[in-house]
Amino acid sequence: MKYFVVLSMAAFFFTAFQPLPTAIPKQAPNPPKGFVTVVGTQFQIDGQPYRFVGTNFWYGMHLGVPQHRDRLIQELDQLKTLGCNNLRIVVGAEGPEGVPYRVQPPLMPPP
Repeated sequence: MKYFVVLSMAAFFFTAFQPLPTAIPKQAPNPPKGFVTVVGTQFQIDGQPYRFVGTNFWYGMHLGVPQHRDRLIQELDQLKTLGCNNLRIVVGAEGPEGVPYRVQPPLMPPP
């Protein structure tokens, strides 16, 4: 048993600490205008460095309805002022149908 443990640990450490591959994928030959690409280890858009600041905008799905359009625009303008240029918006919900302020239909109605 002791031999098996030592052999297992040796195999783990041998594989866990291997150097990472150094090959870097090449950029697509003609990316569409405004499309984020990777050159080496850097993001770029149209040949210029691209850095992003992002956040989860979980309540954005609730503001997407017509009666909240003004609030949505206000929130997006505020995020842009703060330097945010990427959002992750949740568009799925769990729980029973017909509950106010929940995306319909829910992805998982019962628990």
